[in-house]
Amino acid sequence: MKELKVLILTGVIITCFLSGVPTWGAGETELEGEWISTVPGQDMVFTFSEKKFSIKSPSVQNYWYQGTFTLNTKTDPKRVDLAIKEGGIPQYINRTSLGIYKIENSALTLALKQPGAPDYPPSFETTSGAIVFKLKKK
Repeated sequence: MKELKVLILTGVIITCFLSGVPTWGAGETELEGEWISTVPGQDMVFTFSEKKFSIKSPSVQNYWYQGTFTLNTKTDPKRVDLAIKEGGIPQYINRTSLGIYKIENSALTLALKQPGAPDYPPSFETTSGAIVFKLKKK
């Protein structure tokens, strides 16, 4: 019986691998890669890779962050949590920025609350207390 369970599990893993379905968490790869701002004056680069993120602004000296991220793709809008481990602003280190995101026509819209804020942005409007980034994949 134990051998049968192992055989079935192996078959499921192989099937997922061959079909291109990620076995380590659905949706985790949709942000994968480097994204650059499309908003004039908002010189930002976001990089997402294997549950790690970095944010930098080539034109602003101390504006950079690194850490880990998690996604919740089952909510509407989808949610992202950015756990900041390092950065140019010391008071944000070891805090989490809660955000929402959507991808439409290969463009990423990301609304993030200030690190440490207790709630997610209710919308993609800047009036919701969030900073809204409009990004395209590099």
